[in-house]
Amino acid sequence: MRSRLRAKKCARTGRQGGQKPSPEQRLQRSAGTDAERMRERACAQVRRGQLSRARQTLTSAPLAPGNAATLRLLSDPDKRPPRPRQPMPDDIASFRAADRVHLTAAELGEALRTAKRGSAAGLSGAAVEHYRLLLEDEEAMDLLAHAASLLANADAPAAVLQALALSRLTALSKPGGGVRGIATGDTLRRLVSRALSRQYADTFDRATRPFQFALQARAGTDCLAAMLRAASELDADATIVSLDGRSAYDTVSRAAFLKKLREVAPALVPYVRAWYGGTSTYLWWDAEGRRHEISQGDGCEQGDALAPALYSLAQHDALAAAQGRLQPGEFLAAFLDDLYLVTTPARARSALDDVTRTVERQAGVAANLGKTRVYRASGGPPPPDIAVLGPEVWCGGDSEPATCGFVALGVPIGHTEFVRRTLAARLEEERRLLHELPELPDMQSAWLLLLYCASPRAQHALRTVPPLDSATYAAEHDRAIWATLHHLLAEQDASGREWTAARQIAFLPAACGGLGLASAERLAPAAYWDLLGGLGGRAPGDAAKTPGGCPPICARTRSWRRVDCAVPAGSCGSG
Repeated sequence: MRSRLRAKKCARTGRQGGQKPSPEQRLQRSAGTDAERMRERACAQVRRGQLSRARQTLTSAPLAPGNAATLRLLSDPDKRPPRPRQPMPDDIASFRAADRVHLTAAELGEALRTAKRGSAAGLSGAAVEHYRLLLEDEEAMDLLAHAASLLANADAPAAVLQALALSRLTALSKPGGGVRGIATGDTLRRLVSRALSRQYADTFDRATRPFQFALQARAGTDCLAAMLRAASELDADATIVSLDGRSAYDTVSRAAFLKKLREVAPALVPYVRAWYGGTSTYLWWDAEGRRHEISQGDGCEQGDALAPALYSLAQHDALAAAQGRLQPGEFLAAFLDDLYLVTTPARARSALDDVTRTVERQAGVAANLGKTRVYRASGGPPPPDIAVLGPEVWCGGDSEPATCGFVALGVPIGHTEFVRRTLAARLEEERRLLHELPELPDMQSAWLLLLYCASPRAQHALRTVPPLDSATYAAEHDRAIWATLHHLLAEQDASGREWTAARQIAFLPAACGGLGLASAERLAPAAYWDLLGGLGGRAPGDAAKTPGGCPPICARTRSWRRVDCAVPAGSCGSG
């Protein structure tokens, strides 16, 4: 084994024994310097226990070039309004909370322990790891909790609040073109926001139900996708409209979420107003090291732990107003800025227009019509006035099997061929990480990423796609994981009885003497059934449609259609 690993290392570095690399080999290594640095950085993150960060290092989108074109995209007024589009109400600007927010040392400690390792530092240079040192000192944690409580009530000099409100802007290249700006605020402010989001989680969840599935919901993405699949397969004429907000986080109305926050959690208004009560200033450095100030008058920061709740509060009243105009049997659901409307073919366009207008008027977020999809399982032409929205909007009825469907929160819903093609594309995306693992200079890092990042990547698809539809994907996923393990061990021939037995052992749990790799093929039915517990909590009406109180699903079938087989009461666990 050691000789194989030594040979593999020599092949990677271009050396044989003690020989020096040739000029041609030096040139090749120079061309791969950036990739090698990336892999070294990923290995360093693994050694610090930052496995998710290491995976992102190997697969995430690169930084956008630090040029004038990127600056123009970051400061585009349509996507990042430089001034508030709605004036801040006087009662919000002058509001004083009757109750004060209090953060305990235990709450701050939990927020510190659960914060992502390797999180970017703010402009001050302080990182989460610096504050984690205080966990060893009880008195220091009490002092930190006192300071955090003062900040949570915006009880600090104006100059301090203004300094903490500044954020660093990082420009990332989007896969389809364009730039995404990520604002990184001060670490202390992010820590306080994290503690407050945990303290008020139940409050925010209750305030945004029944529409919002992104807050405090068990497997909210899986549950919402399952509800949409159930709606389509229980009624073939059900028409599902999928809507996506355009630059939603950067354009959502600050006045809207502060107004709603006063109703729901008035004690938090001073804290949130300190960062979002006026025009924000974000700092971005170009490739020459020049600093640029970018102003933003609406929206919330994606790195802010309170941002999902604030966004959900901003659009809640708009969703409630739109729901009030829907017909019986129609419903509206949301996962942050992803909106889903279940209606009838005849009302698809009118309901779509009403929802988009209401959300834009009340929450400030316009719909991205280029990403709008309208789907119906039954055959036939598109609903009236849907085709004029664009050639890709209609994706149901008599569409080609390969394009007959839509993707809801990463879950393909539609014709079997569409589902399988989408899962095949997902597998190709997963292979990006698998192809990088054998190139890492540290075998232990490669193995940990394979075990804890690559192997479990299939679980989301297994929980949300019927086992019959995901069977090919699951088998290919397992084969790709097994092939990568071969490559890591520098093995070429994997045939014979010994390798068959070795594969079985590799996919056994560690408690049973295996390597602990997750077998997607074996887990698929159980993973799909595990979703039912979450669905029953958010959609009890669907859960009551089958014998024994189980949702209308059978693990051996591909759909949610009603089945006549007897299901013993209590045979379906809560997951």
